[in-house]
Amino acid sequence: MFAVPHSSPSPSTPDKGSSKIGDPSTTPLVPPPSERTAYSFTPKGLPPPSVFSSSYNFTARSFGKSPAEGTLHGRFGANNGTSTRSGTFTLPNSSPFREDHELYGDGDQDMTDDMTGLATAHGGGPRGLKRSRRGEPMSDALVPPTLSAMAKGHDESTISGIAKSMTTRNRSTTLSESDDLILTTENILGRIFQELQNGRRSSQHTVTRLIDDLTFAWSSYVSPSTVPGGIGPADKASVLAKANYLSNLLLQMHHPQQEQAQNLPMSGFGRASSRGSTSLPSTDGFRQMPIPKALLSWLNKYHTPFPSELEDLSKCLPSSTAHEAFWDILFANTLRGHLVKVAQLLREADFSHAKTALDDGYRTPGYRGEQLESIRQVIEQAIQVLRACPAIQSGNWDIKGNEWSLFRRNVEQALIDLEEFAEGESHDRDEAGSSLSTSRNQEFTLSTASRRAESRVPWTIYENLKTFYGQLRGSPAEITLASQDWVEASIFLTVWWDGEEGQTLKSSFSQSRRAFTRPQVREVDIHPVQAYQERLRSSFLQVTKAPEDPQLTVNTSSSVQIGLACVFEGNIEEAVKLVSDWSMALASAMIEIGGLAGWLPEARPTSAHMMDDFDESDLMVLSYGQRPQQQPSPSLSWKPDDISIRYADLLAQKPNIWSADKHTQREGWELAVQVLSRLDDRQTATQHLSTMLAHLPLDNADRVDKILNLCTRLGLSSPARNIALNYAEHLHATTSNYGGALQYYARAHATTKLKEVLDLLIAYSLTHSSAFPSAKDLDWRLRAFLHSPRESLAQLANIDDQAAQLLSMYLSGYATLRKFYDLRDEEVEGKRSELRPRERQRRAAEALIAVIESARENVRGGLYDPEAGAIVQVDALLALLGEALVFVNQPARILTTPQLMVLLYAAEDLQTCPSRIYGSANECLRASLSQFLDGASAPLPRQIVLRKSTSNVSSLFSMIGSEMLGSREVERSRDERSSEGSGVLVMGDIRRGWDWRRGLKEGTEGEALLRLLRMGVAEEMAKAWLEAGE
Repeated sequence: MFAVPHSSPSPSTPDKGSSKIGDPSTTPLVPPPSERTAYSFTPKGLPPPSVFSSSYNFTARSFGKSPAEGTLHGRFGANNGTSTRSGTFTLPNSSPFREDHELYGDGDQDMTDDMTGLATAHGGGPRGLKRSRRGEPMSDALVPPTLSAMAKGHDESTISGIAKSMTTRNRSTTLSESDDLILTTENILGRIFQELQNGRRSSQHTVTRLIDDLTFAWSSYVSPSTVPGGIGPADKASVLAKANYLSNLLLQMHHPQQEQAQNLPMSGFGRASSRGSTSLPSTDGFRQMPIPKALLSWLNKYHTPFPSELEDLSKCLPSSTAHEAFWDILFANTLRGHLVKVAQLLREADFSHAKTALDDGYRTPGYRGEQLESIRQVIEQAIQVLRACPAIQSGNWDIKGNEWSLFRRNVEQALIDLEEFAEGESHDRDEAGSSLSTSRNQEFTLSTASRRAESRVPWTIYENLKTFYGQLRGSPAEITLASQDWVEASIFLTVWWDGEEGQTLKSSFSQSRRAFTRPQVREVDIHPVQAYQERLRSSFLQVTKAPEDPQLTVNTSSSVQIGLACVFEGNIEEAVKLVSDWSMALASAMIEIGGLAGWLPEARPTSAHMMDDFDESDLMVLSYGQRPQQQPSPSLSWKPDDISIRYADLLAQKPNIWSADKHTQREGWELAVQVLSRLDDRQTATQHLSTMLAHLPLDNADRVDKILNLCTRLGLSSPARNIALNYAEHLHATTSNYGGALQYYARAHATTKLKEVLDLLIAYSLTHSSAFPSAKDLDWRLRAFLHSPRESLAQLANIDDQAAQLLSMYLSGYATLRKFYDLRDEEVEGKRSELRPRERQRRAAEALIAVIESARENVRGGLYDPEAGAIVQVDALLALLGEALVFVNQPARILTTPQLMVLLYAAEDLQTCPSRIYGSANECLRASLSQFLDGASAPLPRQIVLRKSTSNVSSLFSMIGSEMLGSREVERSRDERSSEGSGVLVMGDIRRGWDWRRGLKEGTEGEALLRLLRMGVAEEMAKAWLEAGE
């Protein structure tokens, strides 16, 4: 039998005759109701704290229904103290009974009414976990008066309106992030988009891991901290800490981090199973973390109002049960998922020192005798139940799954076993309700006070264990009652949800039983991410809907709490706006990821054509669990791209961005270009890129190459061409860097401009009858194009294939003409040649004839065709034919018969072409002869252009134009060369192998030159026929 504690008076039934006002009788004043009476006979209201108080203030409960068929493990046997139905009523040794006139209520109330809403569960004194910063219970008097009035009866529109007002006031105009964070964020985002472009199936898990890396990187720059006893970072915390607080939650909700898949959930047959799991199957040893575990992971890292509670508990002597908040801390760690710690806490608990004994009537802490033994039995049973939890057994946190459904049934059975063990007959009779009967040998009590007195387990321990089991099975009332604030309550109600549709905070555990016994297709199994988001939203709205507890209200003066409320409500737009006020880098990253994954439908940061190339399985990792999103209303004025554009503008203002180790350096505009390149609206992106790049000083080739390579890699062809064109114009207007001008005109795909530069070089070469620029005045780019064209053009093709093709095609005419001059002058310049003089002359003639053949393309048959696609302008044809004079009428024949025929065709075509074309060619001839005969006074090509009529004729010098032959074409010295080693325009003393102009008189015109050429060709043809005849 139970023994009465030494310090407690023996309980006894009050004497009817000695009843006083201060000592009311426990016998009901009226007979029990009949079977048809619907009213409860239980005294109304809760026991007063002075008598039945504990660290909690619980309401009475009734589970209403019998357990499911079949007995599961964990029931207490008769040898463990199960109560028996004795013939007479005897009061067992239990918690001492204190007489108090406040013991009884003044009416009846059904015991199940406490599940009809949270308001009932919250009434009557401070809640268990409501503690101040000193760890003491926080009453309404300790809460700031303004807090209790905040957000009373608020709804979504209220929170949204407050958030909008905050973002309007606090718009960020500078970048507060460190350079290293900016570089790290951009690097990871770039890798995410690269993985998506690759389109490999392995990219799914890679992208998820990269998002994990992103959140981890953000966390490494701030120290996660919570206001002691409050919510979120302190108001004086860094803006990055606030931004990271919300950003990590958003990404955790939509993209749960990955974990090792070494312990997959087990099916009922012992095989690994992923049925009903929110995790994606993994082939590389990782899987997505279930959403409940992901939410708890965020909560345990970013919301710890009492971080040292476990340490304080472990320091409590002589036992942790001597701590006044023992059960508070146990409940908190249970809901936070620290189940192993909770099991250890229960295992090491010594209730012979428990402070709750004072609440149960003991004068000193600690339980004694048979009560202590009963406590040990029920605690051991609770440990066994907890050890069977799937989270401990296999690391399975898919709380909506089958394993957890079975576990909840075990918890419910353990709760029934506890009630039978503790209350026995009194509990059975109380459940019987209106079917109660009386007899001479059977008595029973009808009030909670009587049940407390009859309980074989001390009432405080009994009630706390019932709360513990209620939390494990996901009871909304028990979870909310033990939550510190609205953040915990909302997340706990979401985490411990069993996935049943329609379950509200009023639901009973019968729903979880039905979920296991009656399989059905549930929304949470099809779209888990969306279902959990809706559960979080409904939990938040229910918890914060006119609560009596001020801790369940949102502090509308705190931007962090408003942002968190927006996340809970699903108002992602306002949450991202608030984040952008604190960190543009984090906000822009979330917009890009959210738009790509579909949970931010108004944002589409990646190009649509790229996404069209992926099938459903490729996009599973980013859209898993998401239901089809509705199209945004046309009335929505918020454009997420505006944040990315604003972020790019701020980046462009930073001259240099360095990594923490100083090994990596990027210019701000580089990162800005990358951000803008990921906008889906190409027109908007191009417009902002053009505006931004137009303000960049293009003062060196390295910067221009960096801009062009970056734009090309990102697919921004139009801005790249504009930059290349502007820089090419700059080079041609201020330097003699012809190679650079050629390359950047090619990168700009400016065919006309490219030809103009080459025509200029050909014109100057023909005017001076020498390669221009000279070998020593070549810039390094032009030298590379001429001396190693295969390698240089291949390198350009790797960057821009079309630019390489254009340059290769149009450069051939100038390169061939220059080859002619190089072969001609090879001997006089002292160069060693492997060719004999006669062979060198033949090679030179071949090169010259090839150029002449190209020049006559536009006037074949005497008809001018500007669309013929000639590489060399027809304006140069007379001067080229003059260069060929030296190869005719020679003692030893150099030209072959086909080559001679080309000369005849060219002469004939030129003489029969339109007069304007012939006149332009004659001007070029005059310039060349004048330069030889008059030296420096000879007219320059620009002067020839100014004297020509260019109406409706595409001639050499008319295309060169005034911008190509400006004042820089006047005679200059070599000292005026540009810093990039460009050639000079003053030729100086030129040594030639021969000069075709020698012997010609001043004033020689084209007709005379063609006459000489025809005569020479005729003699050469005669020699050829004679040689053939011999």
